[in-house]
Amino acid sequence: MWYARSPEVVHSALMQNLVWLRVPGDIVFALGVLYLGRFALKLLGRRRKEAGAAQRA
Repeated sequence: MWYARSPEVVHSALMQNLVWLRVPGDIVFALGVLYLGRFALKLLGRRRKEAGAAQRA
């Protein structure tokens, strides 16, 4: 009898293939996180620039 977390299942060829099939999705997710972080930093920079200009006026 096999169990879901037995070494035979975890180290099987099917599980190894499933792990590798996750890689493209993980890469797309990571790129999205980087893009969102860049966007947020640009917004914060713009906000600080506008606040500095308002204080000088």
